Amino acid sequence: MKNQLTLEAFGAAGEVGRSCFVLKDKDRSIALDCGIMLRPKHPSLAPKGVDPIAHTIDAVVLSHAHIDHSGYIPALYHNGFEGEIHTTPPTIDITYVLWEDHLKIEGERHWTAEDMENALFVGHLYKKKFKIVDGVYVTFYQAGHILGAAQTLIDWDGQLILYTGDINDKVTPLFDGFEIPDKEPIDVVITEATNGVRPIPPREKVSKDFKNAVKGAVKRKAKVITPSFAIGRSQELEIVLGDFLDEKVPVYIDGMIRKMNAITNYYIRPEWVSSRVFRYLRKHGLSNPFDRENFIEISRENVNNPFHFRRMLGKTDKPAVILSTSGMMEGGPIHTHLEVHGEKPENILAICGYQAEGTLGREILEGKRKIVVNEFIGKPTKINLQANVETFRFSGHTDINGIKKLIGETKPKKIVIVHSEHEEALKVAQVLTNGVTPVLAEQKQLIPL
Repeated sequence: MKNQLTLEAFGAAGEVGRSCFVLKDKDRSIALDCGIMLRPKHPSLAPKGVDPIAHTIDAVVLSHAHIDHSGYIPALYHNGFEGEIHTTPPTIDITYVLWEDHLKIEGERHWTAEDMENALFVGHLYKKKFKIVDGVYVTFYQAGHILGAAQTLIDWDGQLILYTGDINDKVTPLFDGFEIPDKEPIDVVITEATNGVRPIPPREKVSKDFKNAVKGAVKRKAKVITPSFAIGRSQELEIVLGDFLDEKVPVYIDGMIRKMNAITNYYIRPEWVSSRVFRYLRKHGLSNPFDRENFIEISRENVNNPFHFRRMLGKTDKPAVILSTSGMMEGGPIHTHLEVHGEKPENILAICGYQAEGTLGREILEGKRKIVVNEFIGKPTKINLQANVETFRFSGHTDINGIKKLIGETKPKKIVIVHSEHEEALKVAQVLTNGVTPVLAEQKQLIPL
């Protein structure tokens, strides 16, 4: 009897968040990612039903560090998993920082500090085939999403399965878009479809609009408040700003962005980032893209009192750009910056990333202007947001054209759509016309491969 290979989803099926998929046959079992779903103003959600099978999993393959892909892995160890986590070296470093931050926010609700310390990471380069278990080999390819993000090509007894993780087809300051494996036709593609069929504007136009907005604010001596994701988006924006901004205009870097800048700079090597990064460094005479005289970190190492320093910025009439976490404005130092600068109509609140439903960022996008900041640190303050809210559609995920290109070049016999709201996944399935009807992953459904 044939040893049937199946895929089972424990999260990110009909939803975005808590990616966790298990590939298995009767002898072997491998988890592709294992994350949690962050929910505004509510506890995070674990993958549904993975705990009882944790001890049966042979290995974990982690596509990238974001907490919705990595955040439940320590809980696997807590529930009996004893194997290794295979990923890229940058992902290892970023993941530890995100795990430590999550412990501070939610405590040991899903897993303990000891579980985190028990994690057995193994780092791999792109395009270097390695063995997971007998008969199963993996090769990582550039995903174009964040530093270290990888697509996973799995050779399971000769059957080729490509798990995209999160991919981006757009050229960004750090990456040249995702790479399509140069292999014979792939049997199965398991693809994200986060953006559904929504069009994503060209990155050049988005960057140009952002630059023009910053130039206008500088001209009128205003502040540009920019909530930003600590890894990925912040580094892209810093490179964009460094390429045109007068070095007399300060760019204040606040929150976890500082740690992620250090990790990113360490991995500015040809195997991890685009050659355009090195041209940028040569053009500006830099060895570190984030170490510029006008880039000022708000930290205890740099200023006497970060809290007072943030408030002092509101008393100056000089233009500035402020890059601060959190990207969806749910917490962090961005709340102080909103309190200090948000009620001044000459300023800009530049929203440069996705704002999930239920977040303060989404409420502001939808028109809410009487908001409460610092609600979760015991000092809630009501403000009337009068800064000009501008949206710049930077995206870390591919659009439908990127998915079409991937399917067209890999020519899979089966397509599985994951990491997408159900309605959006349906729309994607309807436009992938390559003769194969895509399967929409559902929670706890065994999909034969």
